[in-house]
Amino acid sequence: MNGWRRAIPALIGAGLLVGCFQPQWTPDTAPADPTPPIQSLLDNQAEAWNRGDIEGFMGGYERSEDLLFTSGGNVRRGYEATLAKYQKSYVDADAMGHLTFKLLDVRAIGPQGAIALGEWKLTETPREAEGLFSLVLVRQSEGWRIVHDHTSARKEE
Repeated sequence: MNGWRRAIPALIGAGLLVGCFQPQWTPDTAPADPTPPIQSLLDNQAEAWNRGDIEGFMGGYERSEDLLFTSGGNVRRGYEATLAKYQKSYVDADAMGHLTFKLLDVRAIGPQGAIALGEWKLTETPREAEGLFSLVLVRQSEGWRIVHDHTSARKEE
């Protein structure tokens, strides 16, 4: 019995500690489904891309030096570095081709965050390719913005 008396304060403390890390969502504060606005963001990006507007495409990203973009085994940090890479790689609308996105999964991470998984496909360009992307998004005053983008191209098997 003495063992239980010593264990009770530890169990109560552990329960309180775990309780501090659990989301305290109620039906009124539960995060809204972020899928529709994230789908809209991706649709807007694809539309901008398809009209040759790289800066419009970049409107879906957080305009910050904290932006992380990973592709082709490289990590780029910051909005300006990501924009510069796109501008260097895609010099005009012909080089940009036609971009489509297909959203596969969106998961809310609290009321202000989400992770999205999807497929991308680039056609009508000499650089045709397709692959997957994982995005970390944060709801900001102007809407959802991508803060971390990991994009990979499919390789032929």
